[in-house]
Amino acid sequence: MSLRNWTHGPMANARPARRPGKLVRAVSTLGVVASLAFGGGLLMATTAGAVASDAFVNTAFSPTGGGWEVTATGSVVPFGGATSYGSVTVSLNTPIVAMASTPDGGGYWLVASDGGVFTFGDARFLGSEGGARLNAPIVGIASTADGGGYWLVASDGGVFTFGDARFLGSLGSSKAPEPAIGIVRTAAGYNLILGNGSYDTFTTSSGGAGGTNTIPVSTNTTTGSSLSFGLFSEPLGSGSTSNVSTASNSSGFVGDLVSDYESHYGAVAVNELPILVVPGSQPLVPVATAAGCNGFQSDTGSEIPIPVSASTQDTSDHPLVIDQPSTGSEWELWRASDSSSGWSACWGGKLDTSSSDGVFPSPFGLSASGISYLATTVTNADVASGRIDHVLAVDLPACNAPAVAPADRTDCSSDPGQPSEGQWFRLPASVSMPSGLTPFAQMVFRALQTYGMVVTDQSGAVAIQAEEPGDWALDGNSGPAPLTASFDGLPEYEVLNGIPWNQLQVVTA
Repeated sequence: MSLRNWTHGPMANARPARRPGKLVRAVSTLGVVASLAFGGGLLMATTAGAVASDAFVNTAFSPTGGGWEVTATGSVVPFGGATSYGSVTVSLNTPIVAMASTPDGGGYWLVASDGGVFTFGDARFLGSEGGARLNAPIVGIASTADGGGYWLVASDGGVFTFGDARFLGSLGSSKAPEPAIGIVRTAAGYNLILGNGSYDTFTTSSGGAGGTNTIPVSTNTTTGSSLSFGLFSEPLGSGSTSNVSTASNSSGFVGDLVSDYESHYGAVAVNELPILVVPGSQPLVPVATAAGCNGFQSDTGSEIPIPVSASTQDTSDHPLVIDQPSTGSEWELWRASDSSSGWSACWGGKLDTSSSDGVFPSPFGLSASGISYLATTVTNADVASGRIDHVLAVDLPACNAPAVAPADRTDCSSDPGQPSEGQWFRLPASVSMPSGLTPFAQMVFRALQTYGMVVTDQSGAVAIQAEEPGDWALDGNSGPAPLTASFDGLPEYEVLNGIPWNQLQVVTA
């Protein structure tokens, strides 16, 4: 099986290390997170039935701060100071699958897989598909900007409108490459989010015509390779990971990981990396090879679509990731710098996200392992959708050479007993989610059980990679960034407290 920095920690600078100092992944420019955070959906009471699950299935954020989580049985739990407006108190035929806030945060909708809608607070009931015969189950809901309507979407891409929500098109009559997993409002219409991390756009200006795009929520499946970006959004035990098993040295690797975080600040942190999403029309700017660095990957080019507003983090690593969904291209640069003489960087690399295996050829790209950060970082869009549908990137303060797949290189020294870059961890499905986790930690917990995490680089602490929350405002959105809201007021070095890291396993195939 080929498996897919925290600024408070000290960073090593030896080449060929390309260790991000503060890593994060950017959200796309379509404003999907705003739509998810502030769009709404409701579930309508249906006849009595048996739905027995207290697992959280979705999260919605309030524009006034905080938000709510909902279980499959319709139990709503507020966080971050958000007001509770109630939970479902009747028996359901089918489970709740999604929820969303009203535009003013004064209520929310819940929706069940049979299309039933429940309203709470100032959310208005405007109709539902409860009782109707559906070709596929409902998976998501989003409200119009004024809260006077809402859309429901089914897993086959079918869209249902209520109130002042306009029908702008759907995928219901076509064969979508992946099941739909959600719907989000945009400034000009809505986007249907698919399970492989792509989305289809439907707008008033296009007359409702959909156009497939790619967002960095996960990545695109490729063919003809043992590795694929799709592998990073493939649940463990399916597809190429169908023969996944626990490694014989699993307990030793897990023990070293736990020891590392206990001796480095006593927690697993959330590291943040800015990723800039640019349109196809973004002007190219010259980028020179920085002094003392290797040249760029041959097809990277000497000109890259870096926005005028771009800036790098104030760390020795100066990471920069540029994502251009319209051309299926991404660039990852180490030690990117904009000076009076122009941009320069080290080890620049470019991937075609429609055909790449998700790993930069050695020695190019941002991570020391070669694994793309675009493929493995938690985004605002992930959090706003209430789920992380891809593998997580984790950086460690110590690791062992040589690398293992999918990494194609390493900056680790010989340190027997420590995990290698490319090592794949997971939480067993049998482990129960602890109580008291932040909303973000709950999403990470579920992702660890479904997809796992891969060692991508070294850093000054054990850290999961997430998008820079500031990208939310840079993309033109208002209100709190979903990532920030999901932290529930805790700093990045406490937000994952409570996850049972000592119960991880190392998997192989």
